Amino acid sequence: MKPRPDLASASRWSLSVAPFAGLVYYLATYNGFSTAIGEVVADTTYLDPVTGATVFNWGTHWIYHTGTEVGAIAFGTFVAAGIVREGARLAGLMGGLGISLCWMAAIIAKILRSLFAPDTAVADKPWYEYLIGVISMLGAPIMGYRLGERAGKFSCRQALGFGGIPRLHFLWLWFPAEWYAAAMIGPLLNFCSDADGTFLFEHLYLAPISVLPLFAFAAPLLLGLGLISGQIVEASTRSSEMQFALRQIVGVLVLMIGWCSAAVVSHDIARLGSWLR
Repeated sequence: MKPRPDLASASRWSLSVAPFAGLVYYLATYNGFSTAIGEVVADTTYLDPVTGATVFNWGTHWIYHTGTEVGAIAFGTFVAAGIVREGARLAGLMGGLGISLCWMAAIIAKILRSLFAPDTAVADKPWYEYLIGVISMLGAPIMGYRLGERAGKFSCRQALGFGGIPRLHFLWLWFPAEWYAAAMIGPLLNFCSDADGTFLFEHLYLAPISVLPLFAFAAPLLLGLGLISGQIVEASTRSSEMQFALRQIVGVLVLMIGWCSAAVVSHDIARLGSWLR
């Protein structure tokens, strides 16, 4: 009986990395989305009685919370699966398990805090906010396994890394993943909703303007990743190691400098949108 490809080909090292990769990229995307939403919606923070710090809290915004969970889990497990390549389905499952363990630890910590330090517990949340956390904990491995096959096919189209991106890049790519997620979600929410998160359909005439920041950030994101993966400047077997290294450096610079430039453009567009309201 021939062994299954995802079990036979996946190295132990790659599979051991999958839970951490899934969790790191989940948290990066989650933090990016929550940062963008927290800057737009007024009642998403509370003052921690222990540290005195302002802490993000979803409150009653279950639609935003659900969308963020789905997007973050899908992205985290997709990256975890794609990094392992041939063992993508199993890696996606393990990436989801990493997310589940994080949620389990968070839920246990909240229970212990409410039992042993009720005075410092967070103000009561709607029951469905806790339900979203439980569903995320149970559903992350399932979503990771389902996305694993697609991630593996996408990754194995190129001979190198994840879709042509060398796997060592994923030690730091979670930084721009968070920055770009926050930057690209925020503009749409700023233009399409008011302070309490209610969508304002009377502002639909601003839709063309609200799309401009997305293009401003999407351009360096796609260009930078395209250079790193060799999709824009085609990777050739004849190319020297120096050419390969130069393409990697230029791609990284495009991601970093491009984000800063797009942030300036987005700020000016936001001011224009506020003036037109």
